[in-house]
Amino acid sequence: MDRGDEIAPSLLEAIEDSAATIAVISPKYASSRWCLEELARICELRKLVLPVFFEVDPSDVRRLKGPFEKDIEDLERRFGVEKVVRWRNAMERVGGISGWVYNHRGQNLVAEFLDLPLLLKS
Repeated sequence: MDRGDEIAPSLLEAIEDSAATIAVISPKYASSRWCLEELARICELRKLVLPVFFEVDPSDVRRLKGPFEKDIEDLERRFGVEKVVRWRNAMERVGGISGWVYNHRGQNLVAEFLDLPLLLKS
């Protein structure tokens, strides 16, 4: 994206052009309709998703419990259940993917991702 580009169209284009995505799921992830919309689009395009669960339990992501439950309910009130079902499905799918779990700020996220090319080759 270049400075001055509209965020939504250029980001959606970048998603379509990408081979893989890294989704960093944090406790407030489900409070952002943009994050959820991007994740839903990634899942609809069947892109490779490499999830990073940052201070969240993957089972909470999959079941939309814990820190996600209230945010999803709020979004359903704002946008309707029909719209939010796409977002729910995307979170369920990504929560079911084996990814990286970081529950302690002291863990070195960058160091693990430096090994990412090795993981993708195997």
